Amino acid sequence: AGVAFFGAAGLLLLTRCAVEARGQPHRAARGLVAGGLRLGLAAGATLLALALVDRDFLARILTSDYQVLYASYMRSPGEMLRWVAAGYGGVAFLGAAGLVLGGRGRAIRREAALFVALFGGLALLVWLLYVRQPGPHYTLHFTPPVVLGLAALGWLLRRRAGRRLRSLAPGVLAALLVANLLAALAPPPAVGPARPLLAAGAAPLRRADYDEVARLVRTLRDLTPERQGILIAASSDLLNRDIVANAERTLYGEAGARLGLLDVPEIDSRDWYPLDQLLPADYVVIVEPFQHHLPAERQEVIRAVVELFAAGDGLARDFAPLPERFTLAGGATVTIQRRARPTSLATALETLQILRAGVPRQPGGQPDWQSFRLAPPTAGGRARDGAFWLTTQPIPPAESGEKALLYMGRPPARPALTGQVTFEDRRCAGVILRVAGVDPRGQVTAVAELPRRPGDTEPFGIAVPEGGAGSPTTALFLQVLPLDEHQPANACTLRIDGLRVIPRDAGR
Repeated sequence: AGVAFFGAAGLLLLTRCAVEARGQPHRAARGLVAGGLRLGLAAGATLLALALVDRDFLARILTSDYQVLYASYMRSPGEMLRWVAAGYGGVAFLGAAGLVLGGRGRAIRREAALFVALFGGLALLVWLLYVRQPGPHYTLHFTPPVVLGLAALGWLLRRRAGRRLRSLAPGVLAALLVANLLAALAPPPAVGPARPLLAAGAAPLRRADYDEVARLVRTLRDLTPERQGILIAASSDLLNRDIVANAERTLYGEAGARLGLLDVPEIDSRDWYPLDQLLPADYVVIVEPFQHHLPAERQEVIRAVVELFAAGDGLARDFAPLPERFTLAGGATVTIQRRARPTSLATALETLQILRAGVPRQPGGQPDWQSFRLAPPTAGGRARDGAFWLTTQPIPPAESGEKALLYMGRPPARPALTGQVTFEDRRCAGVILRVAGVDPRGQVTAVAELPRRPGDTEPFGIAVPEGGAGSPTTALFLQVLPLDEHQPANACTLRIDGLRVIPRDAGR
């Protein structure tokens, strides 16, 4: 909307100055400069307001590539045009041309009509050619020009029509708008062949399986009195995490809602491998057949969970199915898997390989590294140069078999790890950086270690040795161990910057 607004204002300024330049070129030039300055000040004020309200939000919208993150939602321009027109109906959408007719007939201010028409046209072009994402709430971008266009059409008819038509036109226009409203609220069969001319159906939501969803929510509440983690492995209008959350609030009130519903990665281009949610989950809700609201090939991150439990592989072996069954509309079946034992590091690494196989392209929101049972202050993120940074503390040697930082990308055939360590407290005796290569079954095949002390300021490089018996390295994990086992871990808090996994030959 911001692009459309400033674009329309800029085009209107250029049009006005071009017309004026025919007779008064100097005045047109002055007007162009003054108008450009006003637009620049308006744009600057807009950015300043965003910076004052939420600087982090402004930084995200300026640095995030939303075309990549939301690629899974995108549709063709033709599909988008049909979606926009269906949102209002052909009659209302075409009636918005009243802006042009009213401006030409001088029933309304021509420049005002031109601005609104330019705004609507640019918003439509941006959405059809660039954004290309459907959604009921996105129609708000086009509602102002449609409403103003219909108002302009009504005013034009009142001002310019003959006496008989002038008395009929308001009633006819009002009847069409009321019919459009009723058609939008009616089920699709109630409109029949006239549907393309009227707004798309948005009938009141109603479930034939209401009681079964309520029974599912009651069962989950009974199973999780202490807010144990629940993963809903479904993402359709039939069942998803939000439906379960809203059903609980409806049945028990906002204050009574207590289900520990975990975030669910759903969209391949935007989200991440579901390992981070599967590891803390105590219960996993599975729906068969697989439930998706986009084409299934764009929601592999959640389909991989359903297939994991269907095959009983990886950490699915740490769960056991409960006897309860729930039947939703269309014959979909819901089952609940309950955790039977904790997931080991080896099983987590094996599961990562399975998820990678099920999601061939790495999800767009997947971070490079993921903590496995490491408590704060372990944290990290991607730096501006594309490398990873993290803060952490040494792992007690007795816990080294069950805690690590997992590399979530696909390592090269001969991997090496590079970065630079900074210690918060120079009194720390030092740490050992241990990098382990893992085969497709989750078994450690090679280990490399490197000591680092507060006096070591140069960057490090660790080459992972070849796997035993020719086993390929398909995953990596990193552990930070203490040089002095008797020194408290919090005395050796450290930060690793520029953390990268590169081909070994590239580090030479």
